[in-house]
Amino acid sequence: RWLASFAVQNRDDEYTHSSLFGAKDYQTGTGKLFFPDTPEIHEQLINVVVAMYEYGSPLCWVEMATVNYPFYEDIDVLGSQVS
Repeated sequence: RWLASFAVQNRDDEYTHSSLFGAKDYQTGTGKLFFPDTPEIHEQLINVVVAMYEYGSPLCWVEMATVNYPFYEDIDVLGSQVS
């Protein structure tokens, strides 16, 4: 439920990430998330993204341009299981 704590509830509220599943995203219910820009949140988010991938349920989000970060790079990762 850690991810759900960052779900944006109101349509007009600021958000940093949007789900490709939209409002059908089971993690948020709205398809929008706001992650504070702190080292602690970054580290936790990395751990959650990796765990969800390993669980077989990768997250499909788009980072949004914000006032603080008007430009961003898109990195797509194609992974495979190594035994």
